[in-house]
Amino acid sequence: MARLRLWQSISSFRVVWNLPILHAGIVLGYLFLHLLPASLWAAALTPISTQSTIAGTLRIPAYPPDPTGQFWNQTGWNRVGGVTRNERGVFSYTPAAILQGPILNAASSATSVRGVTLHAKNDNSRLSYVGRSYGVGASAGLEDIILDGGEQVTSLLYTYEELGYATNVKCGRNDSSAWGVHFIRNRTTAAFPDEYLACGVLPNSLYQAGTFFTDSGCPNLIPGYAADWYAVLSVDASNEHVFALQGVSHASRNMFAIATGTGEYTILDKVQCEAYFIPQTFEVSVNLTSSLITVNPLGNSTVDIDPSALTYGAGTGLLPRYVVGEATYLSQGITGLYSSAMGDTFISNIQNVAMARNASVNDTSVVMDGISSALESMLDDLLLSIASAQIEIAWNDSAIAAATTPAATTVTVAAMRLGTFEYVAIIATLNFLIVATYCVEFVRTRAWRGLPLFDYNDIASVVVAVSRGGDQLGAAIASAHKEKGTIWTGDSAHMEGANTRMSLRFNEGMPTLEATDPTEEDDEDTYLKADYDDTQKFR
Repeated sequence: MARLRLWQSISSFRVVWNLPILHAGIVLGYLFLHLLPASLWAAALTPISTQSTIAGTLRIPAYPPDPTGQFWNQTGWNRVGGVTRNERGVFSYTPAAILQGPILNAASSATSVRGVTLHAKNDNSRLSYVGRSYGVGASAGLEDIILDGGEQVTSLLYTYEELGYATNVKCGRNDSSAWGVHFIRNRTTAAFPDEYLACGVLPNSLYQAGTFFTDSGCPNLIPGYAADWYAVLSVDASNEHVFALQGVSHASRNMFAIATGTGEYTILDKVQCEAYFIPQTFEVSVNLTSSLITVNPLGNSTVDIDPSALTYGAGTGLLPRYVVGEATYLSQGITGLYSSAMGDTFISNIQNVAMARNASVNDTSVVMDGISSALESMLDDLLLSIASAQIEIAWNDSAIAAATTPAATTVTVAAMRLGTFEYVAIIATLNFLIVATYCVEFVRTRAWRGLPLFDYNDIASVVVAVSRGGDQLGAAIASAHKEKGTIWTGDSAHMEGANTRMSLRFNEGMPTLEATDPTEEDDEDTYLKADYDDTQKFR
């Protein structure tokens, strides 16, 4: 009887809590196994946000020959190319005149006190660089990606390779520096500033007969060398606000020299730096979700982006020369009366280096590293500004060959998939086992031929089958209660003798439930286990 109640509970998918503990556990386990596939199917069919990669093309800056000097091959403050202002930003081939603020602001924090430096791209793209830009990545936010196949998708990230320069600046103090600032004219009234002359030569200055100044005007002149010079203004009848940087590209070298007055910029005085423009290949990664650009050097390149490098040598062509000149114009163009914006930029970054190292701002290595990293940032942004101008100004001008070139791009896009691999694998395995079990039973039962039609879940069928078995079952239960001095009240939880063995047999061709002798052998025919043969007669 207990076994009959177990089968009935399993067949009806419900737990009869007054079953024996073992049987209740079996029912719970069966229900769990029955509901598990549905849960796995739900997990396997749930849409999940994921990512996919597709190929695309992005136009990046190129530097074709510019014989007219209208574009990237300009000289000095020549503004033939003009300034372009549009919804994407302000673009010019003279960034020292147009973009001084963003360039110096980025250089003032070239070294981060905490973590990696972030600085905004000098346009309206709202993108920022993580670390250095190396002058590449101008296309991000300015050019659209053309996807292979023309799909309309939501791009999350894209990467591409671009050639550029890994600019490296080395600085040191040269006490015999021939670049200096000299008093020229005192103000006559409070309304007029004092005039100072920044002049002299650098170690790589051009050698030529004669000089532009007399020894009294520029005492540091070396006979036979052409001097560089420009005026610096100051107030307060002192030179404490005077700062002057000069860059010279000559003899395959790109050098800078700094001269200051006796005030707050003194730690920068007589510092000389050399910049190396090393052709490299870079991987540019643009994360459109976080609006961040990451540039990773991939190694030196045998190709220089500057076509004039074939004449002058790698890293010493017209483009690096122009950038060195623009750095000088940053100093010339903003010689303030009360302070120097470029001098303040170097001081700010030196302080950042000192805080990052917990060192003194007067430490020589701190000063030199602060100047070199700030100057690298300026050169990076100057290169980036010229690259952006190639995209926005020169790209459609007939006076120059193609100013952009296509670059293969790997685009990461938003996608959806059904389920995860783990759930799909589990449900596939479970389904395989179910189908395999089905096939085994199909073969074992010979396509289920001869199985009885009796349904012990149907109450009418059970009543008829039990009535045909006589009163053996009822007598057994009554006897069990009588021995305990009780009677069965109909409560299935208090049915003494419920473990009476039953067998399903054919009696006169009809299904019959009979109570069996407890002394009978406990084989597979008991507990409602009906065996059959080809004649459908039960043994």
